[in-house]
Amino acid sequence: MEKRVETAVAEFKEETDRTKEEMTLRILGTVDKIFRQEAESVDKAFSEFRMSVNIDSKNLPLLEEKMQLVQNYLT
Repeated sequence: MEKRVETAVAEFKEETDRTKEEMTLRILGTVDKIFRQEAESVDKAFSEFRMSVNIDSKNLPLLEEKMQLVQNYLT
């Protein structure tokens, strides 16, 4: 009887360890996916700004326009 209990406890421990490892990997994968999506979202949100501050002859008027708009909001 004790042998069966020990075997059952050992099997249960192995199963819980395996489940813990699987869940940890799933959670880490999900968290990684969420952070990647958020990083892409932030990158997209600032892409227009980055393009507008890439100062060259065609972007300078756009930058001046945006700066004037910001100045208007502040006054």
